[in-house]
Amino acid sequence: MPVHLVTFPLVIPREAEHISFHDGFGDARHELGHSAIDIGAPAGTSIVSATNGMVIHQWVTQRDRRVMSGCGWSDRGGNVVVVIDPQGYAHYYAHMGTSPLVAPGSCIVAGTRLGFVSNTGSAASGGSNHLHYQVWPIGQNRDEEWATGIFTRPFGRAVNAFSELRRLAEPLGARVGERSVIWGGSRRGSRH
Repeated sequence: MPVHLVTFPLVIPREAEHISFHDGFGDARHELGHSAIDIGAPAGTSIVSATNGMVIHQWVTQRDRRVMSGCGWSDRGGNVVVVIDPQGYAHYYAHMGTSPLVAPGSCIVAGTRLGFVSNTGSAASGGSNHLHYQVWPIGQNRDEEWATGIFTRPFGRAVNAFSELRRLAEPLGARVGERSVIWGGSRRGSRH
């Protein structure tokens, strides 16, 4: 089943300042392909869950098999939250400016505020304010992990959520292109 988002993961103000993202899934970064979508937005923009689900306690990274908090601090991600949706996907929200506003094990609905856009973690060294949004399929035969919220094996390979994000952005007033989405002024500062 393809990933399906219920709501856009940022609250877009009526008079949105510059908020944008592009289909950068697979871009070369950190000697690897970037398997997420970075949504650039002003610091303090509210981040909300794009799906119904459960905030997990911990998970294991695919690349180096590190055990990570599902809700808290990560050296690379800064303040992070991982939400498991009912369709079997893990949604990773990173670089938030404050500690998460939800607790591990919480059952939440789409639109629940998770935190605020910033540049914590690896983005703190001169990185712009953005939400790093990544989605992984959880995989089969993981009932015990679902029950405890402690995922002891890595998730599957990340999936590109760009088309779903673009689908949700258009009715929110964004200018939508084939590979980019923009609210507010363009990168050159114009308003349209």
